[in-house]
Amino acid sequence: MEFLLQKAIKEEVIYRTVSEFYNKGSEGYSKYDPDINLFNLHHGSDFPLRVSVYEQDEPYVNLAIYLAKHLLTNVIISNDSLNPFEWLLVDTSGELKIVYEKPIDISGYFELSDEYKHLLYEI
Repeated sequence: MEFLLQKAIKEEVIYRTVSEFYNKGSEGYSKYDPDINLFNLHHGSDFPLRVSVYEQDEPYVNLAIYLAKHLLTNVIISNDSLNPFEWLLVDTSGELKIVYEKPIDISGYFELSDEYKHLLYEI
């Protein structure tokens, strides 16, 4: 599962938040540690941090909503569309919105199409 985060957030905060999501309901001990990788994307990108979580048991939309609400940042996830430029934006209230990526030929650079830019400033 791939998640793009709008804000740069400390690595330990992301690890703790993802772990809390998977361990909700546990009695103060970690019953599961998900495999997480963080990648800094192109500086200046609308969503400069990619978080990869290798876990199949929980629907990724639920984790995206949890991350957006607890980290107070917009999150981009795949909406499994055939259109490679169509994505889901999860805002800090947990609302899902279909958005489109501006086609840019720079590896690791994600930019929303101009008609969706206003969503970046509604945090």
